[in-house]
Amino acid sequence: MNDFMNILELIVFDKDIPAFVKTDVTKRITDWCSTGGRETDHYITMQYEYLLRAKEFFSSNKVK
Repeated sequence: MNDFMNILELIVFDKDIPAFVKTDVTKRITDWCSTGGRETDHYITMQYEYLLRAKEFFSSNKVK
């Protein structure tokens, strides 16, 4: 599975990532692709890594 599909999976199914982060990444990817970027570009990988870091941060900082 490529990073683009992994991003979609995180955006749709992951409950640990806040909506504002998902919206931000969705907008970045939409802008990237609309200006000629491809789903296989390194930029997409960077967005996926950002989502993973956000997931880790928000998962570990939940109020208990």
